[in-house]
Amino acid sequence: MAAILDIPCGTVKSRLHHAMTRLLTLAATGPLLAAKRRHATRHVLVAAVAAALLPLPLILMIDIWALGAIYGGLTRLLPPALSFYLVVNYAAVLALLGTLTYGAIPLLAERQARSQREALHG
Repeated sequence: MAAILDIPCGTVKSRLHHAMTRLLTLAATGPLLAAKRRHATRHVLVAAVAAALLPLPLILMIDIWALGAIYGGLTRLLPPALSFYLVVNYAAVLALLGTLTYGAIPLLAERQARSQREALHG
């Protein structure tokens, strides 16, 4: 670059030119790099949520089957109204735990992507 501009290498003017070129390059590529980082984070997030949602129908079917079995077993020992109350409360606890678990997946995936990005790029 110094030869093109007819500036002797190692002079203050060539160093200043080199520094300005670096700053302009970083300023120009900053938005593009930020967009690529957002895209990569979004890709990791979508993959994590998709992997988590894959077994969800099977989990729900097993939970519904288990709640029916629990209700059937409790009605032999307790009145039906009390059995129903216990099963509904247990179903509410399962729903709360499932909501908290699936709600944490995007947060954990984003944190993992951020830590991987920091490990790669310092």
